[in-house]
Amino acid sequence: MFAPIDILPAASAVRGFSGAARTTRAGSSFKDLGINVKRNMKQVETKVVQINDAVVTASQQATMRQKNASAVVKERVKEIPNKLADKAIDAAKVVDETFTNTKTIFNPKTEFAFDGGVVKRSADNTHVVESTMRKILLSLILTLVLVGRTTIITGK
Repeated sequence: MFAPIDILPAASAVRGFSGAARTTRAGSSFKDLGINVKRNMKQVETKVVQINDAVVTASQQATMRQKNASAVVKERVKEIPNKLADKAIDAAKVVDETFTNTKTIFNPKTEFAFDGGVVKRSADNTHVVESTMRKILLSLILTLVLVGRTTIITGK
């Protein structure tokens, strides 16, 4: 059984041409595939470079943030002795004021006013506790400086 194409005299030429055309189309498809693969590879390379750049940038930023955080912690640690000293001096001031107010209540100094009235004068604040606290902190500072710490404690 012959196919109609086999009966025609130029059948083998047509068959050969159609086979060549199919091969050419397949070759063209392979060429397009190669171009597409090449284009996609360039896009992949670009994306890899972008990802690499993002990773490097993130790493640099993380390192910078870590250094900044470390510096902040170091500064805060340096502030702790100053804050403690200030709080100790503030507490000593409160003790002095309480002592002065207590002296005023139980031992008021009365003076006569020019208009014939009586004026109660409050007791003087001697700042004994505050002065003692400052002396203690000063000796602590000297000890820290002699030991090698450079933290300076300042009072108000």
